Amino acid sequence: MDKFCKTLKLVHESTDILYPVKVKNRESGLVAFRVFEQGNKKTDCIEIEDEATMLEYVLKKSYGVRARTLPISSSGHRKKREGIYKIAQCSIIDHQLI
Repeated sequence: MDKFCKTLKLVHESTDILYPVKVKNRESGLVAFRVFEQGNKKTDCIEIEDEATMLEYVLKKSYGVRARTLPISSSGHRKKREGIYKIAQCSIIDHQLI
């Protein structure tokens, strides 16, 4: 199962490219995107399994989403960046639908 979103990438001010990512809820076993209107705790999030619904929250409702850089390749030296990011947030300088 691929847990990275295939249709949205976020460009961080550091030039890192971040992708929304599904996270497993240890209590329920659900693997889903986590979107946040405010806050950054699991109790603050809405868990969404469907990528299209997640995109609606992030692009149209200005929710934050848990996102991270792709895994580091064996030849790469890139640091892993992960967190909650909103498109309107100052550290996200661009986004692209792919």
